[in-house]
Amino acid sequence: MNARDVKNYSGRKTDEADAEWLMMLHSYGLLKCSFQPENEARAIRNLTRHRSNLLQSSSREALHMQKAMEQMNLKLGNVISDLLGKSGMSIIRAIISGNHDPRELAALAEENCKASKEEIANSLEGSWAEDHLFELEQAFDLYNFIQEQVNKCDRQIEMHLIRYRAELDHPSDDNFQRCKKKIGKKNAVDFDVEKYAFDIWKVNIMAIPGMSAISLLQLIGELGHNFADKFETCHSFCSWLNLVPNNKVSGGKLLSSKVPKKTNICGQVFRLCANSLKRNKTTLGYYFRRIQSRCGYSQAIVATAHKIAKIFFTMIKNRTEYDESETGINERDLLERKITMTQRRLDKLNRQLEVALA
Repeated sequence: MNARDVKNYSGRKTDEADAEWLMMLHSYGLLKCSFQPENEARAIRNLTRHRSNLLQSSSREALHMQKAMEQMNLKLGNVISDLLGKSGMSIIRAIISGNHDPRELAALAEENCKASKEEIANSLEGSWAEDHLFELEQAFDLYNFIQEQVNKCDRQIEMHLIRYRAELDHPSDDNFQRCKKKIGKKNAVDFDVEKYAFDIWKVNIMAIPGMSAISLLQLIGELGHNFADKFETCHSFCSWLNLVPNNKVSGGKLLSSKVPKKTNICGQVFRLCANSLKRNKTTLGYYFRRIQSRCGYSQAIVATAHKIAKIFFTMIKNRTEYDESETGINERDLLERKITMTQRRLDKLNRQLEVALA
């Protein structure tokens, strides 16, 4: 039950009377039911949210490490793009161990670093204060501990995914075709989310442009396997995601069409997927850039997320694989249409010019 549906009811504001009143309204079918996934899916949802909180904590400790080095006048972040990479962590580990020689520390950097060894050595000439070294060590230990907790959380999530898949129909590998996508290694799960998602939904959702393994994992926990049966239409699903405008009409006139200010985690997942398409060379990427040129960046995020959500719902509802030709026109067809329309306008202007000169 959504509190928004009954907030305008008058009277009966005590807890006991309000509970009885809501129960009676439910018995008459006057209230809409809230969406809830299955128990096993809720367990996956809780663990994925916990994993996100752990990653936020680890990023906070990474900032603490960077701050401690900045206070010692170590400008390692200016020459190494990722302090949490192999080169950065090797240098930080050596600093904590007591090695404060800039040239020996610079030699620990990988050969593929853009900065030279001399530049890295110059950035590692600091004050080496004991209090800041202690802060760096504490933040480094906390970061490694949280990363271990993330790995344990991944093992627990995979256990629930195996159990959840066992509750459904027997998985089949006959129609499974893995997508050829580059999967980021940073903060990525170390099990095959794509295969688990296929076994649960019977279609490969990873084929949708912008979809990542983390997004798939979050959607499994937030939605479950049979969410498409709980929403009557695709529009109701997108409305629940808060990806449709809230049209306020009075007297036949549209007063406002802004998207409501409410948070839906699944809607945020689709927005992140849409944000990754701003330079993508697919029909969805072209769609994003068309909306951005016409309405702006924020509107393009919502519109593209709405389109991805419709594709996602339709694929699972109809058990059909992703077909790029059905998602919209490509850039070449769009340019050909523009050329045709521009040629028609040019012909019209030429006829008007001939009449004016006659």
